[in-house]
Amino acid sequence: MQVFARNLIFIVLVVLSPLLSHAQSGTGAYNTAVGSFTLSNNTTGEANTAVGYQALVDNITGGANTGLGVNTLSSNTGGYWNTAIGLNALYFNTTASWNTAVGSYALHSNTAAWNTALGGSALQTNTTGEANTAVGGQALLSNTIGRENTAVGVNALYGNTLGSWNAALGSNALSSNTSGELNTAVGTSALRDNTTGNSNTAVGAQTLICTTTGAENTAVGKDALECNTGGSGNVAVGVQAGLLAVGDLAHPAPAAPDEGLHAELAGHQRILLGGGPASSRCRCAWARNLASSSRSSRRS
Repeated sequence: MQVFARNLIFIVLVVLSPLLSHAQSGTGAYNTAVGSFTLSNNTTGEANTAVGYQALVDNITGGANTGLGVNTLSSNTGGYWNTAIGLNALYFNTTASWNTAVGSYALHSNTAAWNTALGGSALQTNTTGEANTAVGGQALLSNTIGRENTAVGVNALYGNTLGSWNAALGSNALSSNTSGELNTAVGTSALRDNTTGNSNTAVGAQTLICTTTGAENTAVGKDALECNTGGSGNVAVGVQAGLLAVGDLAHPAPAAPDEGLHAELAGHQRILLGGGPASSRCRCAWARNLASSSRSSRRS
């Protein structure tokens, strides 16, 4: 029996030896390192857990970090209380603390603190933006310096780079936003095309979906203010309320040339209550062309 036990221990050590080679160095206590080069540069960092090839490989003084997966937290030197799970998660983080990244490439380029990314490529390109929360594949993927954004849903706030204090709940909500701030979008594709518009509130699937630069609009109800592009200060409450509002209040757009649609007087500081045309749907390209032609006709 003793011979069997010794042989078993020998076999286990042989199997694990490649994983444990070049793992963990220095005087730091309470560290766990499993995998080639894990924690291999550590000196005084303590209470770290690194599992996977080169996990926490550059760590020197950082403590209480957890890296599970190939190259997780591999650039970390002095950051504390970070958690990275998934291929290349928090790869470039060096000294920032209190980040959580779960998913391949989540928070991959991050150097800032207090960010949470759950999902593949969530907050992937974030560099100095702080206190962002992204839940869902590619949520807040393009963010670089925007801060205190919340994105829940696949591709929510996908294109945001500079905008801060936005909240998006639903797949593709605010997905085109780049620098717009203080926007709230709840529902699939709510405020989907917004780029630079600020202080908009959209509650309901596809509300304010075509808006790009409009600001301070409030739309509550599926498809509300769906065709609005650049109008501001509008309030629409009800399913498809203000659906076909295009142009601006002082210069209404002409009737829609196709699809049998009729463009309403639209654009700025309107209040629209109740349901819209139940059978109609807006095409964003049509709405933008219509608004553009209306502006051109006024200049001429």
